[in-house]
Amino acid sequence: MSWLMGCVGPDPAAVSRTRSLARQAPGFLFETEWPAGYVAAGGLPETCLLGPTWAVVGAGLRTDGSTCRLIDAAGWQRLLLAADPALDDLDGHFVALRWDASEPAGAISAFTDALGLRTLYRAAVGSTLYLATRLDTMAALTDRRALDDAAFGAHWLLVNQLSQHALLAGVERLGAGGTLRWKAGALSVTDRPWSPPDSPPDPTAFEKRLTALVLPEDPPGRTLSLGLSGGLDSRLLLALRTRRRPVHVHTFGDADHRDAAMARRLAGALSTPIDVIAPPFPDPDTCTRLLRDHMASTHAVSPASSVLGLQSFGILHDRGRWMIDGGFGEVARQQYLNRLRLRGRDAVSRRDPDRIAPFLRLHRVDVFSEELRVRLRAGVRREIDAATQALPPALCIDDAIDLLAIRARLPNFFGYEQNRLDGHILNYMPFAQPSLLRALFATPIERRRHGRLFRELIRTHQPVLAQFPLIKGAHSYPFALPPLPAYLWTEMGRWLRPETSASIRTRVLRHLETVIRERVRTQEVREDGRYDYSALLELIDGYYEGRHARAAELDWWLALDAWWQSLRAG
Repeated sequence: MSWLMGCVGPDPAAVSRTRSLARQAPGFLFETEWPAGYVAAGGLPETCLLGPTWAVVGAGLRTDGSTCRLIDAAGWQRLLLAADPALDDLDGHFVALRWDASEPAGAISAFTDALGLRTLYRAAVGSTLYLATRLDTMAALTDRRALDDAAFGAHWLLVNQLSQHALLAGVERLGAGGTLRWKAGALSVTDRPWSPPDSPPDPTAFEKRLTALVLPEDPPGRTLSLGLSGGLDSRLLLALRTRRRPVHVHTFGDADHRDAAMARRLAGALSTPIDVIAPPFPDPDTCTRLLRDHMASTHAVSPASSVLGLQSFGILHDRGRWMIDGGFGEVARQQYLNRLRLRGRDAVSRRDPDRIAPFLRLHRVDVFSEELRVRLRAGVRREIDAATQALPPALCIDDAIDLLAIRARLPNFFGYEQNRLDGHILNYMPFAQPSLLRALFATPIERRRHGRLFRELIRTHQPVLAQFPLIKGAHSYPFALPPLPAYLWTEMGRWLRPETSASIRTRVLRHLETVIRERVRTQEVREDGRYDYSALLELIDGYYEGRHARAAELDWWLALDAWWQSLRAG
């Protein structure tokens, strides 16, 4: 990822420690030091912009009228020179730091984007305030490595964490729309969880804003590429973009996979050039290194086998591209938190955490000690209670569930993935922008449900794209089918035409068998009190002895272990 780190305070040892760590960090680009502080930055130059007294990681967007543009260094300079920077109306994802080296006791300010897609961690140790955009960096700077059980409980036992608390005890996280100010040893912090404005219905606002977001100006030396799959969200972006301006598209993975094959058909129907990027399968050592780097950035929000896609973005960047994709499009189709929407509406209405919890659970792997299990379950209840009590009471249930998805899913899943992506390619997600979400809540609910709005816009702007079926996993279903019939259709397809080739998950687990078997028998794992070690051994030995139904659990444990290793390092 593109990263920031720094410290402010009177302790020279703190500056020395931070400087040493920064100079060893990948992609080190910049440092500045003054008597009461130090700041460093690095990563991909396109997502790490620097000025004389400020630094920004991520990508800020100005969305005006019918187009949008990235904020360049000159634009950030103008914004951050203001006494009280006006960042509320910006799209994009970013952390901005601003410092005053003339202040004898140290002065620094930090700002995060409105949705919390990039975040900043902080910890006060004695008279020093440490700041970092990476959690493993904060662990190394402060030696605070113990899990925050409440935050980690929701992170691991639910679809994703619900709050924006840091996953380590003694570390804090600057939330969505956050502002941090430190001056002369005094710290003030505010954040503002995003809420939709109270605006009248506008059935055209969503289309206008999304159209602007797919028509960005290319930065110098880069050409836009649209990530295309066989699904609905990227197909809508393709329809809106190609109706007005040509675009290059790309898809990742095996060219023979149904998703990639459909992307080629869609591109062909519009005579749009397409790159199918399928990196070679890495050797075990490379795979292990990629896994550790990936999980250090993403905190194991996806299983280990997902790491292979990490290489694809660098290839796209090397070809002179930058990218947009359909990430988070599901929220505009009301496809997040579906179990809660369909069966837990009364529980949401009553803000009842115990009744809400079953609809948010996701089983990954449970090889934890009973003591840790108890603490994690207690943490889940606290997170659900806090998140639901914070929802505006005037919202209808559908809007309340959508807002819960925005507040929880964007910073705690897509935000972690955004951290990783910013280290490989300049990018943004049109569907995950404050201006578009404001337009979404002005759209009547009936138009949002079941993908009606998306299908309508595709048929209006590029009707040929409605002639092709949609892809879910390895199966297809007719374009016109709403979610429930589509689910039944694909389930029937799995029963009639089961996959016969080895999945990516199976290949990764087979590829890393020696690594996994050796890892689980290390002293570090054997003596880790967070584990029920016998259950962990049973999982790993059982899988490699033929109990392949537990492949998903092993995949998740491998991700978790790689993340925990990143927190111990340094």
